[in-house]
Amino acid sequence: MTSPTKLICFNLFLKVMQNINSIKLIKYCILIGNYIANSLEKLLGPDGNNYFLIKHKDNHIIDNNPTEFIRLYEAKIRYSKLMVQFISNIKLQSKKFILHSMIITTCFLNKILMVMDSGIHPYKILQNFNLITKILIKLVSKFSISLPGWTKSKHTILKIISEFIGELTNTRIKNLFSILCVDSYLYIYDYKRKNANLNLINVKFSIGTVIEESRLLSGILIKYSFDNYNIPKCIVKPKVAIFNHPLLFFPKKSKYCASINEIHGLHYKYFNEVKEIDYFLKKLNLFGVNLILTQWGIDNYINTFLSNNFILAVSWLKTQELELVSLISKARILPRIQEINYNKLGSLSRIREIQTGFGYSILAFESFKNFNCISILITAPTSDLYRTIKKSLQSALKLTDLLFKNTYLIIGKGGFEIIALFFLLNMNTRLFKSCNIFLLIFCSALDEIIERIVHSFKSHSKFYLLNKIFCSTNNHLSIYTNILNNLKSGNKWVGLLDPSIIIKTLYYMAINTINEIISVQEVYYG
Repeated sequence: MTSPTKLICFNLFLKVMQNINSIKLIKYCILIGNYIANSLEKLLGPDGNNYFLIKHKDNHIIDNNPTEFIRLYEAKIRYSKLMVQFISNIKLQSKKFILHSMIITTCFLNKILMVMDSGIHPYKILQNFNLITKILIKLVSKFSISLPGWTKSKHTILKIISEFIGELTNTRIKNLFSILCVDSYLYIYDYKRKNANLNLINVKFSIGTVIEESRLLSGILIKYSFDNYNIPKCIVKPKVAIFNHPLLFFPKKSKYCASINEIHGLHYKYFNEVKEIDYFLKKLNLFGVNLILTQWGIDNYINTFLSNNFILAVSWLKTQELELVSLISKARILPRIQEINYNKLGSLSRIREIQTGFGYSILAFESFKNFNCISILITAPTSDLYRTIKKSLQSALKLTDLLFKNTYLIIGKGGFEIIALFFLLNMNTRLFKSCNIFLLIFCSALDEIIERIVHSFKSHSKFYLLNKIFCSTNNHLSIYTNILNNLKSGNKWVGLLDPSIIIKTLYYMAINTINEIISVQEVYYG
């Protein structure tokens, strides 16, 4: 008697054969479907109660994971469709040869899925494909030793695989073998979609060595201070002008290296340069600019003029810092003074200079709250404050490159986990279309700090918090169901996620929307 698992597999597999007219291809398709049904029956059991087991790097085995099974199952269904195309383009002599080819490609598919789950993008894998395929061929050989008739066709099949690998390294993903394995994965995780509508990256930072002193900042933080002296260290709603050239109106030779015979020429140059400064200051006052950011230095003499006109200046900013401040303030980076106009200036909620408690000062560029943004909160009550800020800015800038340059996503570790959140936003448009703020916390701070942060955000009506701190359980299913239950009930607080499973959980949420998950659970679990 056919088991329920096989029946479900065959019913779904009929969709593969709907557009096939050749009787020979239908036979091959039935053979492939039977093989996949048998392999899934081993994974799930006759009644579909045994789920696929996942083994992590830390050797923790997590069972009862329906979403992982769904992902693998959909990949195999996609693989079976492509396998029909593969068979139709290659002359195969016998059923045994077909079976061996299917076993090898299926094994390769499973292995490449495991490799990709470790955080490597499919196209990144193809760049180092020779090394990976050598390992996979060894795994396939060990896997296929016990198969009947394997010894006779072993060298022939391995030769075919080697030829496929050789073509793949030259033609990248144009080869049929890469389509069989890589495209099945791309179909499930949908890496090809690039339709996110996010306006900026908003870096949040919590400072202070004691809980009572810590406070939340919304904006970009850089490890600099104002170049001006004896003026207020905070500006509310400043008008921002960003330059990528030095503000040096007085060449050093004309100021310090002039002889007595050239004193009249020095006065002439001095008055001309003063006119340039007056023109510059009139431009700034005309458009209401009270904050200047530049990638290069500012002369002390110019700085005095700016201070007298109550214009703050910050010099020697790095490229990523200028770009991020330009994003949150919506200001253009100007190559020359003459291009200043209303359309190329930006605005911020507030900019202020803050003492961190370690003898350092940090500038906080705080953005307005009505922006649609990704927020990164970094708590670092340690001496590695500058290093943490630098990493957060680099991660945010790389994410902006993905947003605005439309490159492929490369999921990695550490700070790149924010890309997983962007990936989640990109795919789950139906589920999260009402949310305009996401907060992903990278920290090992005390629970009191986290609770205080959460309490300060509870008033926001469209806020979800994915908190990366310690969790008592390592079960993916319990975490995943907890998230689903909270989302269904409309709670703003999603729950506490362990660092080792946050990426997997984001993946699960990105694979299926809630409606799709409910329908699949009804099919498989009655």
